[in-house]
Amino acid sequence: MESSLDSGYDYDGIPVNSSDFGEEDSCGYGEAGDSQWLELTVYPLLLLQGIVGNLMSIPVLVRISRNSWSTVMYLALLTGTDLIILLIRCGGAWYDTLMMVKLSQQIMNSSDAVCKTYMFAFTLIKHVSPWLTVAISVEMMIATRWPWKTYVMCTAERSRYVLMLITIIIVCLDINFFWTYGAPVLEMGCRYTEEFSEQFREWIWPALDNAVELVLPLVTVSVCFFLTATTMIRRPVAREHDMGAEMEKYFFELGTLRDFRTICLVVCLVFICLHTFQVIYHVINFLYMKGYLHMDCAAYRSFDETVLDIGTTLTYVFYGAKIYLYLALSSAFRTRVRQGLSYLLAKLRAVSKYLCKCGTQWIPISLQETSPAPRPPADLLLVRADHSGEASTISAENRPRGEPFHQSKGEGSARAGADLDGRALGDTRGQSPDRHEVMPLQAIGTKV
Repeated sequence: MESSLDSGYDYDGIPVNSSDFGEEDSCGYGEAGDSQWLELTVYPLLLLQGIVGNLMSIPVLVRISRNSWSTVMYLALLTGTDLIILLIRCGGAWYDTLMMVKLSQQIMNSSDAVCKTYMFAFTLIKHVSPWLTVAISVEMMIATRWPWKTYVMCTAERSRYVLMLITIIIVCLDINFFWTYGAPVLEMGCRYTEEFSEQFREWIWPALDNAVELVLPLVTVSVCFFLTATTMIRRPVAREHDMGAEMEKYFFELGTLRDFRTICLVVCLVFICLHTFQVIYHVINFLYMKGYLHMDCAAYRSFDETVLDIGTTLTYVFYGAKIYLYLALSSAFRTRVRQGLSYLLAKLRAVSKYLCKCGTQWIPISLQETSPAPRPPADLLLVRADHSGEASTISAENRPRGEPFHQSKGEGSARAGADLDGRALGDTRGQSPDRHEVMPLQAIGTKV
């Protein structure tokens, strides 16, 4: 049974030769599948949930890791890698279906350097992500079986060494992309260029890729999960209480450590289920590709699309929904999320007040020129007093030209009225009898 599936291993959808571009196989895999509704409706929601949830989780997890447990730092890094993979895979699939444009291929086809770097960087992140879960499962097992060694073995310094070791090993494994992939001719795009290593392309690299990404992490996490679960089940409650009293001497937030130990246990369990599903799918796909599994083309296509859609959707949910697990099982996480949201709301209120204040101060000149002048209040009266002691009230429009006057706003204190009285009347000796002084109504008192 010949199809394009027999042409080589699927390197995340990147074609390995020119005949793979736009070519439909006998099973119709070049056509748009029946899962377009899933990519147009469900994927955007998963993408939005993953972006918001992961961006909220990363700073909170980093803060918690400084005071409680180095394993929380692995969770923060795992959240970052999950976000990147979700953006590239889930976002790329949604954009491809919506716009009918393969965004990743357009980026890689832009130049030879971008092709090599993009393939290397994405494969590196894809391989590092499961090994972060391996590190989480190992420290979870240590914290459960040998809790008195947690403050010695599960430290921030050791976690940095572990991350450095994982990164170096994965870089050495994936560095082959710099000479096996490229875009020598931009019209042909990014592709597999090492023509003399078909055995590496067909057998060696698929075996290494599946072993590093699926098989070895699955086996390691399964063993650590089994040992942790059996220890938690068999340990007496009194023994757990005594160990907790001893660990309080070394940990400031022992309750947070216990909460995240439960979270790590759930994360490892979901990881085992998803990767077991993927291993079974890849085994069936490999047997069909090599001709060991004989199946009708239409039946296999239906099976492949159904299983792939279910597995991919569940994986995207796992990438973006960890924040609900943190909120449900960790009181420290909930507290810090509330503090962060309160801080952001306070900042937003301060910024909005500042913008409103600036909006009232900076009025356009054109509006200032065309706006009518404000009318004086109704109770603003002008009082004219001559030297005979008689006083009369006049309006602002009927005031004699050139005469000074004092304005009264209607409700001043007695002291303010007395001050105005002294300033308005003052000492009239030596002044012309024709001189008139205008004084406020309050200053006259009951005389008016």
